[in-house]
Amino acid sequence: MTKPVKFLICAVLLTLLNTPSVAQEELQKNPFSQPDFLNYSPPVKNQVEKQNAPEIIPEFILSATFISVNGPMAIVNDNLLSIGEEIDGIRLLQVDEDSASIRYKGKTYDIQIVNTQSTQTQQIRRNVVK
Repeated sequence: MTKPVKFLICAVLLTLLNTPSVAQEELQKNPFSQPDFLNYSPPVKNQVEKQNAPEIIPEFILSATFISVNGPMAIVNDNLLSIGEEIDGIRLLQVDEDSASIRYKGKTYDIQIVNTQSTQTQQIRRNVVK
């Protein structure tokens, strides 16, 4: 080999040896950082099952509806709501004599007061409108 070729090979080798790798640069920035392979988390198997699971709709209990000096109101899940008010994600939209319309998580539900003879409690029958 000629002298210029040997010099060129030595220069390339020195350059490669003195060039820090990406991991070395990262360690110089943050000595406590971990390599990417340590941050790996395996895919979750139940993720597909959760996506296909049916949406669970909570039970909406309409206890009473009435008109006050402040406007129509309803008691839903033991919360007194006026039109447009939202509590626990439930927004009251409309009040009728024995029913009300509410919005929960972007869906509208018509709920009604239903008297059960066995327990004398009031429960609801829910119908998805939208």
